[in-house]
Amino acid sequence: MTDLSLPAGHPALPDAGLTLYPEWIIAIFWLGKDIENRSWAPSSRLLGKRLAFSAGKSWGGEGRSKRAIAAALIGVGYMAEEAGWVCALGPDPRTDTPLLHAQKDGQSLAFAGGPVSDKTTIVIQPGRLYGDVILLGHTLASPSPWAVDGQVHWQISKPRLYPAPIPVVGKQGIWKPADRIRKARSVEKTQAGRPAGQQSLPGGAR
Repeated sequence: MTDLSLPAGHPALPDAGLTLYPEWIIAIFWLGKDIENRSWAPSSRLLGKRLAFSAGKSWGGEGRSKRAIAAALIGVGYMAEEAGWVCALGPDPRTDTPLLHAQKDGQSLAFAGGPVSDKTTIVIQPGRLYGDVILLGHTLASPSPWAVDGQVHWQISKPRLYPAPIPVVGKQGIWKPADRIRKARSVEKTQAGRPAGQQSLPGGAR
């Protein structure tokens, strides 16, 4: 993947990627979520291999408003508490951006989906590739606190957070990260020549 000019030391990109709601990026790469809930089973060709995850444009499928972000963070917080985290939602004191605070085993983290005043807060950006996991298999009856009844439980392990999020144009279903990174760079190049106010964020189908 040298033609992508990724930073030195960046791990090789997987051959497959999936776009998630931004709140699940938080859960997988910081809160220990070990199940990805889907309505469909993964292809056998994906099993035992790394699968990359990008953050889509919409929080919880409801857009990017503060209300949508807060609702999505509350949902993640409830599930994280089942996994042993102590969570609380509150506004940023300066920007009023919803913040999810999570604590466990001496760890204290804060997450947001918009501008914040505290530089230690992890801000999830839409249209970014955050990292990858190993897809072990799938089941309909996982005992994990992250499993949702009635869904296919994709069993994931060994989350690997990238050194920095990579702009990507995601889409529904499985896609090739290298191709969608090139697409994002093409979009960025095109938008660079447009007047201010006519540009849009790269993102995904979710």
